[in-house]
Amino acid sequence: MPEDIMDDTIKIKKTRGVIIIYLSGRLDLNSSHFIEMGIKDILKDDKSSHILLNLANVDFIVSSTLHMFMTIKNELKKMNKNLMLCNINEQIENVLKVVDLINTFEIYSTEEEALAVI
Repeated sequence: MPEDIMDDTIKIKKTRGVIIIYLSGRLDLNSSHFIEMGIKDILKDDKSSHILLNLANVDFIVSSTLHMFMTIKNELKKMNKNLMLCNINEQIENVLKVVDLINTFEIYSTEEEALAVI
C-alpha cells in the first residue's frame, strides 16, 4: 500500500481477536483499491481475527468503497470471521440503504459496542 494512502487514510490496531481499522477522509476509487489490497495483506498474515472498520472519520464513500467492503466481507466469511462496521455517519448509512446493503453488514454505533459482541 502506498505510504501516503496508509498515512492519510488508514490506521490499524489489534485487540481481543479483532483487527480494528480506522479509515478517514474520502474513500474514492483509488483509496478503496489500496485499502482493499492492504486489508488482504493483513488477512494473509492473520487469519484468526475479525475485522472492524471504524468509519468515524470517513467523509465520503463511492460504489468502489462498497465493493471493497463486500470483497473483504466475503474473504472473512471463508475464514469463518466477520466484518463489522462502526461509527457510520448519516451519509454512509443512506448510501447503504439506497443500495440495499444496510442489512448485509454488522453495523454498530460504537467501537465498544462492536467489541462487546466478540
